[in-house]
Amino acid sequence: MSVDRCDAIAGPASSSCSSGCKTSNGLTCNGRGSCQTADGAAYKCACNTGWSGVNCEVVVDGSCQAGVGSCGAHGKCANGTCQCDEGYSGAQCEVGTTTTQAPLVTSAAPSDQGIGPIPSPSTGLSSSTIIAIVVIILALLAIGIVAFLIVKKKKREREAAELRALINQDDDNDREHVTTPKAAIQVL
Repeated sequence: MSVDRCDAIAGPASSSCSSGCKTSNGLTCNGRGSCQTADGAAYKCACNTGWSGVNCEVVVDGSCQAGVGSCGAHGKCANGTCQCDEGYSGAQCEVGTTTTQAPLVTSAAPSDQGIGPIPSPSTGLSSSTIIAIVVIILALLAIGIVAFLIVKKKKREREAAELRALINQDDDNDREHVTTPKAAIQVL
């Protein structure tokens, strides 16, 4: 007799309930079998094909069997082997092949071997290359600042020279046009 519930027809509620079979996530016998009794007193899991164990928790063998679900969520059983969905592998389609693996980590060789720095895994540039790039950028920036200051100084000098020339020209013009009548000159 198969009993997966309490059945008052089979006798008092306490004697006919499948209390001898454990439930997992609300599923009797892990959902891989049914709770049965042969003598009406003791209950145990009668596992589906491909499963065994007290609570149907053990796969009978590494091969799959149609309808058992041993290929997991990413495969289907065909002819005793799991046919995995694209991107999955393994005996039960449990390994995602599209996942990236961490790069191999290698230790730096002792400095006396002269191998040099190990490139940074994120950029592929060594620390000396990065330092060289920073130095070049700073040098170009310094050259730009010096060039700007030189141009500014030359512009100021040119403006000052133009102003001096204008002042000198005004002085020359003033001397030519200013005439003092001799009668207005007083000798003291």
